[in-house]
Amino acid sequence: KEASILLKHGGYFALVHRPDRLLDILELMRKYKIESKRLRLVYPKPNRECNTILIEGRKSRQTGLRILPPLYVYKENNEYTDEILEIFRTKKK
Repeated sequence: KEASILLKHGGYFALVHRPDRLLDILELMRKYKIESKRLRLVYPKPNRECNTILIEGRKSRQTGLRILPPLYVYKENNEYTDEILEIFRTKKK
């Protein structure tokens, strides 16, 4: 509710949460006029259950959820995946 109050029309909302709350989150976002736009499931390793979700929404926008490819944090050998290493290397200028 507070995010909806603080966001301007078209403003972006980002959330990192547990996957067991996904349906509740999507329902509440829509209730408060924040349309979910992108969803990404984060897995600790391949062949493990998802343990984190990343959701992006926009206030008062049209519907249209894109489900992005999964994000794996570790390889089977317990090293970070290339994608995670790239995220760590990325710096804002």
